[in-house]
This record gives sequence, C-alpha cells and structure tokens, in this order.
Amino acid sequence: MSEQQPTTFFENQEDKINIKDLLSRYLRNWKWMVLSVLVCAFYAYFYLNSITPQYKSSAKVLIKEDEKGGMASGLDVFEDFGLSSGSDNLENEIEILKSLTLIKKVVNEIGLNISIAPKDDKNETAFQQSPLALHSSNHDSNLADTALYNQSAFYELQIVNAKTFILFDGESHDELGTYFFGKSFKSSIGDIIIEKTEFYNQEKKDQTYVISVTPVLNAAIWLQSSIQVESVNKDASVLSISLEGPSVNKNNTIINTLIRLHELSAVEDKNRITKTTSEFINERMKVITNELSLVEVEGQDYKTAKSLTDLTSDAQIFLEKNNDLEKTITQIAIQLEMADYMIEYLNQ
Repeated sequence: MSEQQPTTFFENQEDKINIKDLLSRYLRNWKWMVLSVLVCAFYAYFYLNSITPQYKSSAKVLIKEDEKGGMASGLDVFEDFGLSSGSDNLENEIEILKSLTLIKKVVNEIGLNISIAPKDDKNETAFQQSPLALHSSNHDSNLADTALYNQSAFYELQIVNAKTFILFDGESHDELGTYFFGKSFKSSIGDIIIEKTEFYNQEKKDQTYVISVTPVLNAAIWLQSSIQVESVNKDASVLSISLEGPSVNKNNTIINTLIRLHELSAVEDKNRITKTTSEFINERMKVITNELSLVEVEGQDYKTAKSLTDLTSDAQIFLEKNNDLEKTITQIAIQLEMADYMIEYLNQ
C-alpha cells in the first residue's frame, strides 16, 4: 500500500500576512484619520449642546365608579328630568381631562402663557422661580384677562440696576425705553408692571431676560396637543397622564394641577346636580302642600254650602278623603326619602 502524505496549508511564505506592511499602509494616512476623529468629535459636541433634552413625566389616576345601590342609584330616579350625572366611564374621563375648558384653567392657574427667563435658559429652570414677574396694572381680573392674557408679546429685558431696566423689542431689538421695577408703564399689551421676585439675585444684574406673553387660548391649545391621556388597560379603571418637556418640574406641576382641577371640577359638577335636584324636591313638596290645603278647603266649603249633616254621607266622604290622604302621605313619604338621600349626599 502506498502511504498518503499529510496535507499542509499556507506553508508558502508569500501566503503569510505581513503585519508590518499592513500597518504601514494605514499609517501613511494618519493625518486623515486624526482629522476625521476631530471632525466627528466637534460635530458631536456641537449637536449635544444645540439640542434641548426632553424628559417625560407621567402619573396614573384611578377613576372611581359610583357603587350600585348607593347615592348614585338614589339619583337615578331623576334621569327622566335630565338631572342625572350619567354613567362615568374612562372614555368620558379622557375627554374631560383633555378638554380645552379644563386645560385653560391649568394655564391660568400656573401662568403658562407668561414666561420670564434668562436668555440661555433652554431647560426652563426658571419655571416658577423666575427673578422677575409681569402683571397687568389693572387689578380687575376680568379686565386684566382682556388686556393682557389675550394678546402676544416678545421682549428682551436688560437690568440696569436694582431700580431700573431697559426693555427691547424681542424681534427687532429696538430699545423701547427705560422703566422702573414695580411701576406701571404702557406697552403693546396694555399697562403692565414688571417687578422683582424672591428669586432675584443682585449679582446677576447684567443678565438679559426674555419675556414671552402668549394668549391663553393658544397656550391651552399647545398644551392640549402635548398632554397624552390614555387607559392603562381595558380591565382597569386607571388612566395614564404623560407629558414631555425640557423641565421635569414643569411637567410634574402641569400634570398635578390638571389632576387637582379635574377633581375640583367633578365636585362642582356633582354639587350642581345636587342643588338642582334639591330645588326640584322643594318645589314638588310645595305643590303637594298647596294641593292638600286646597282640597281640604274645597271640601269644607262644599259641606257648608250643601248643609251635609247626614252621618252616613259624612262617613262616606270621610273614608274617601282618608283614602286620598293616605295616597298623598305615601307620595310625601317618597319625596321625604328622596330628600333624605340628598341630605346624606350633601353631608358626605
């Protein structure tokens, strides 16, 4: 038998990889490699400093449904009169939480339509901690809403000293004038006052501030589109409310205010229904009382006019009136039971 020789691979020196030649080939372009690294590092630095980080805040709300057989069932008897609050479900609550009426209350509550912050405050750290505040010089809240909160303005403010500041147009940068802190002056949005707050720091007197005033409706529409309200799952009566923005504090404040005002609105709604129902019961009881008095007077006048002294006839009339009175008493008892429900509900 002939013996087979073992096979060897890459024994030829020409087939081997020369590491030295490979490195020298790349090192010849080291300038371009370093330049590429520097360009990428510069771009990354510029990108990270130009964008504003966004943070997401969320909260979960448990929607309690009225227990059957309780006060809610007692109010169901008024559904035919259009006085019932109706069934509460998650879809209704989602629409209420995102309603423009409720969100406008949030905007007014925390002043989201007016912002005074340092020019470089991209993360909105000055939210509710601004060193300056802007108010309408008219103390009438209704007039203030008309003169200030339904208009737009964009200013830049340069502090001169502890008493005065210079105001510039935010777009053209034209100087509008020098004014005093705490003193009223005329502006494009009416007579306003700019004053220092407890967060004012004398050391930052040369800081430039940006003043932005947005109509309440516009701010509410923007906030309405930013807030997300959705059901956690179909088997739980829990809603998730979330909001993204550059300031966690601002996100949390908006969500907490929305939840609180929603609860207050629900209480006011129930109180309105309770008041309407109570007024209805009182009116019905007055009508029943008047009817009973009228029946009694008419019966007495009839007997007097007809000289009804026959005992048998009087007894028959008495039995008929007694039956009518028993029916009326039953009706009044029902009304009183409804009133008890209402009293119990109001006490709660």
